[in-house]
Amino acid sequence: MPLVLPFHFEHSVRVNAPAEAVFSRLDDPRLLSAHMSRSSWMMAGSRMAIELDASGGRAVGATIRLSGRVLGISLSLDEVVAERRPPLLKV
Repeated sequence: MPLVLPFHFEHSVRVNAPAEAVFSRLDDPRLLSAHMSRSSWMMAGSRMAIELDASGGRAVGATIRLSGRVLGISLSLDEVVAERRPPLLKV
């Protein structure tokens, strides 16, 4: 039986585009997390700031940081790119 998380959101779509074009868009952390830099109801009206290293989050070992405050509580997320094989994989 699959694990069901109560606050999990997932969505799937088919994209009619070459893998290279899709990877290029998804490989850019600014585009992928742009929704977090805008105020939203899911963030109780708050927003997050994104900080990228010199590679812009597009290399193995690259760091990506999101930080902000939600309802007065500091919230941050640090990511490190562990594997990257364009145009098929980024972990």
